[in-house]
Amino acid sequence: MIFRQVQLIALFVMFTAGPALAKSPIVIGVLDTGPGSSHEKEVTQEIRKAWATCKTCQIKTFPIYKPDGMLYEEQMLKSLDQAAKESTFLHLSWNTEYTAAYSRIVSKLNQIAESGKLIVASVGAPEGNKIRGQIQNTVMGKVKLAILIGELNEKNVLAFNTYEGPEMYKALHPPRGKRGSSFSAAVFSGRLALLLEQNPKKKPVELLSQVRDESPPN
Repeated sequence: MIFRQVQLIALFVMFTAGPALAKSPIVIGVLDTGPGSSHEKEVTQEIRKAWATCKTCQIKTFPIYKPDGMLYEEQMLKSLDQAAKESTFLHLSWNTEYTAAYSRIVSKLNQIAESGKLIVASVGAPEGNKIRGQIQNTVMGKVKLAILIGELNEKNVLAFNTYEGPEMYKALHPPRGKRGSSFSAAVFSGRLALLLEQNPKKKPVELLSQVRDESPPN
C-alpha cells in the first residue's frame, strides 16, 4: 500500500507541475466486455447515477471484445489508443490473470498511464472456484499507476470472490442490487467526473484523494 501511495505521489508531482487545463466536456472512456453488452449498459448506467448532477459529463465506449465475444489483442490495443486520445480519463471494467499473452496490452496501459492519462479499473474476480487471488498476478496489477477499485460486501469487508492486495486503491460498496467490483469502480469514476466539473482547473489525479475519502454508499 505504501509503495502504491509513493507511486501516486510521484504521478501527482509529474502532472501538476505545469498549468492545469480545464476540460469540457468531461469524457469517461469506458472499456468493457463488449459493444452494447448488458454489462456495459449496466456499468455506464451506474456511472451516470454516480455523477448525478454533472451537466458536462459524457461517456464514450471503446470495445475490447469483438462481436463473437472473444478478446483480441489488436482490438484492445486499438481501443486503448483511441480512448487515450478522446477521453478525460479511462475506466476499465475488465481484469484477468496475467500471462505473457497480455504483455503488449500491459505495456500499452503503462504507456498511457505514464503519459498522464488516469486509468480507473475494477480489480475483478478470479475465474473458476477461486475465492481470492492476488492483484499483482493480474493484468491491471501490472499497471503501476492504475487506480484499482475493489468491492465491499454488506459487512463492510472485502467481497469474497475478488482479487486483493496492496495495489488496491480503494474498496467501495457497489450500488444497491449490484454485485462486483465493476460496479464499485463505476461509483468511483462517476464521483470523480462530478468533482472534475466542480473543479474545472484541476486534473483527475488531483481529485483522487477526495473521491477516496468520501464515505462509501450504503
